[in-house]
Amino acid sequence: MKEDSKLLTYVKILINFIFIIIAGLLLLFVFPKILRFFMPFVIGWIVSMIANPLV
Repeated sequence: MKEDSKLLTYVKILINFIFIIIAGLLLLFVFPKILRFFMPFVIGWIVSMIANPLV
C-alpha cells in the first residue's frame, strides 16, 4: 500500500510538471499571436474612451 501511495504521488508531480510546461509553451507561442490579433481592437477601444469618456 505504501508503494502505491508513493507511485501516485510521483504521477501527480509528473502531471503537474507536464501541465506547467504545456502552459508555458502556450504562453510563449500562442499568446503573442492572440495579442497581435486583438491589438487593433484594444487600441480602438482606448481611442474611443479618450474621444468620448464615460460620464
